[in-house]
Amino acid sequence: MGWFTRKERPTLGKMQETLQLREENFDSKIAKFDQELLQYKSQLKKLKPGTPAYQSVKQKAMGVLKKKKMYQNQRDRTSNQAFNLDQTQFAATSVKEARDTVNIMKATAKEIRKGLKKVDLGEVEDLHDDMEELLMDTEEIQEALGRTYEVGDIDEADLDGELEALEDDMLRDDLAEETPSYLKPREPNGGIGESKDTAMSYGSQQQKTEEEELSQLAS
Repeated sequence: MGWFTRKERPTLGKMQETLQLREENFDSKIAKFDQELLQYKSQLKKLKPGTPAYQSVKQKAMGVLKKKKMYQNQRDRTSNQAFNLDQTQFAATSVKEARDTVNIMKATAKEIRKGLKKVDLGEVEDLHDDMEELLMDTEEIQEALGRTYEVGDIDEADLDGELEALEDDMLRDDLAEETPSYLKPREPNGGIGESKDTAMSYGSQQQKTEEEELSQLAS
């Protein structure tokens, strides 16, 4: 496991997979050695130090520990190799991405040059001139639509008359706001708004009606 045949050409990815499997195998064996060491440790606690049984178990534990150290060293070397391959993989990926970026930029530049050949600079300038003329025409139309109509000549006398009229209106409004309602002169007939003549006419009509009703009763 982990070796390549003569016909198979090793690649960076396959080598990384091989090292990963090897490292996992070492970790599995180291874990088994740890379990054996724990068992020997439990046995040593039950035995009296210096006895032949104690020394025998201790020698077995020492052998397992040596194997564990050996596999740990191999695991560390494999881990370092895998780390170096990872760095190589990162470098290779960076180079590939840089190459792809350059190719994309070249293709884009080619498309830009091809597109510029289809653009007529004189046509662009003519279009700019046409747009400028259209904007000028639009401004003239807006000025024409916003033009004011003549209202005749206005002299200083018209101005003075207008100002006096405005001043009188403002003065009447101020007086109306300042004078309380109970100080204003009340209108006849309870302030309903009827004039004095209207009230007298209403009284005469009522008196005439009463006289006619008395005459009918008397007859």
